[in-house]
Amino acid sequence: MKKRILPLLLIAFLCLMLIPFTFASDDGYKEDIPLKYDYAEAFCEGVARVVLNDKCGFINKTGEEVIPLKYDAASSFSDGTALVVLDDKWGLVDNTFKEVLPPKYERLWGFDDGVAWYGQDGKLGLIDETGREIIPPRYDSAIGFVYGIAAVRLGDEESGKWGFINKTGKEIISPKYDYVATPFSEYESTVKVVVGAGDYYPRSHGIVDKNGEVVPPKYDKIEFCGEGMARYYTGRKCGVLDNKGKEVTPPKYKQVEDFFDGMAAVCYSDGVDYDSDAVWGFIDKTGREIVPLTYSKVYNFYDGKAAVERDHRLGFIDKTGREVIPPKYDFVMPYFTDDPRYFVEGLAAVRGGEGSYWGFIDEAGKEIVPCKYLDVHNFSEGMAAVRTGSWEAPPGYDSNWGFIDKTGREVIAPKYSEVEDFIE
Repeated sequence: MKKRILPLLLIAFLCLMLIPFTFASDDGYKEDIPLKYDYAEAFCEGVARVVLNDKCGFINKTGEEVIPLKYDAASSFSDGTALVVLDDKWGLVDNTFKEVLPPKYERLWGFDDGVAWYGQDGKLGLIDETGREIIPPRYDSAIGFVYGIAAVRLGDEESGKWGFINKTGKEIISPKYDYVATPFSEYESTVKVVVGAGDYYPRSHGIVDKNGEVVPPKYDKIEFCGEGMARYYTGRKCGVLDNKGKEVTPPKYKQVEDFFDGMAAVCYSDGVDYDSDAVWGFIDKTGREIVPLTYSKVYNFYDGKAAVERDHRLGFIDKTGREVIPPKYDFVMPYFTDDPRYFVEGLAAVRGGEGSYWGFIDEAGKEIVPCKYLDVHNFSEGMAAVRTGSWEAPPGYDSNWGFIDKTGREVIAPKYSEVEDFIE
């Protein structure tokens, strides 16, 4: 009898496999799609790519094959189109399920804002959505388009030269650069690109945009650093360029961090490495030192405040450089999190006091929750998770999680081994 159980179960399972999937759509009606395909992807833009006998096509949510299974390969739909391959030739279908571009290209890339690159005889050309040729195949490599411009290369990877074109195919800058950095910088609907001249390193760097050369290649290195700004390097020192390529600071800093909330942290040091004489402060987009370089470390501004460190203690400053909360804590949030906010729902988590435990302060620096917890989360929906315990506890000691409100009252007693924040 036992020997018959396994075959019977196997037969029952195979019968179940023949039953079509049934699911309810958002509109409330039910749709059945038989299990007959060798492979199927998730629905995207109302259709799903399916494979049967090594041929690809697309079905809708009723199971109708809206694009016949005749292609050797196909991409998923994106922005209303999908790439298809037939007999090693590439084409394009749209969301009306028609071949807008028949498979005739050696290679085809997806459309971006109305244009697409295609390959022919090892070269790249450009077409529009009707298949009209904008640029015949002549380039060896391309990057973009981004905000209407693309970098193009003539020649091989080692000795070729880079230039820039717009979407009409016009060369904004003829190929003459040895290097193009990615990603491009996008700011206020404009794009800038770092370019380089010279073989490998050292290489001179400059900046171009859709109107041409903004900064000629003359710096040892250029990096975009947020909010339309860039840092440039001359030797071991760096300075800052504004959105128009103007030097707003001379090359005098050891380090310039990214701009955030209109400010960037800068470091000055006479030493070769980051040693004890390194001091930090902040500059604005004009290059003015808003916060004097007097701190051993500073952190990004958020909502008008930044954490600063002096003598291994942390506090907060405002955008005028005034110390609104003097440095006296061991740690502050978001020291251990990816959330950039310091004050969440009006309170900041800080660690300090005798034994270095966690508590909460308000934006005036008043201690709302005493520093007595082993660990805390930021507030969410008026509640914060807190963990009791002691740093001196022996190994294996159980500490528990609970929740406090914004007055510090333990509304849910610490008794759980693990908790998550309140959300909705």
